[in-house]
Amino acid sequence: MLAVFDLLKVNGEDLRDRPLVDRRKALVNLLGETPPNGIVLSDEISGGSDILAQVCQFGFEGIVSKLRISPYRSGRRQEWVKTKCVLSDEFIVIGYEPGNSYGGLGSILLAKVENGSLIFAGGVGTGFNARTGPEVKRRLDAIQMDMPPIPGLNVKGAVWTQPEIVVDVEYRGWTEDHQLRHPSFKGIREDRSVDEFL
Repeated sequence: MLAVFDLLKVNGEDLRDRPLVDRRKALVNLLGETPPNGIVLSDEISGGSDILAQVCQFGFEGIVSKLRISPYRSGRRQEWVKTKCVLSDEFIVIGYEPGNSYGGLGSILLAKVENGSLIFAGGVGTGFNARTGPEVKRRLDAIQMDMPPIPGLNVKGAVWTQPEIVVDVEYRGWTEDHQLRHPSFKGIREDRSVDEFL
């Protein structure tokens, strides 16, 4: 399935200087009432944040907002804005992977709770800075343990910790193997206890 949303050139005529609304009309005319098999014209939807919320509920990546009167210009432009769906949740830290930045912190390993048990949710290695990275590592080093808090979990090179720290993480969704997609560390939840999740 190929979704088309714009037409830049037709029959040798360059349409890039024409407004998007005119280019879409030309695209509709080109495709006709019954587009060729496997080609669909993308929907044109008007709305604000309510549209983005619906798109995110359906599990899509986000939306591209375009100014209807804008000509086509390559590269990033303020007339065309991509807005990604961002989810946020709290996770329990169960260890970390050493790295070369932020005081030796590569990523922290996360778990969520399902039916009273810790379930591995992947790791997060972005969102730290020169202050938070070393601070998180220092706190995790103080609660190290020999075995993973989730029996049978194997992450090569991991330093396991007691599941005592709750963190906020933003992410784009879940992978097929139930790990966070594009996670970013937002901070430690000092006001939250792991006991609240179990």
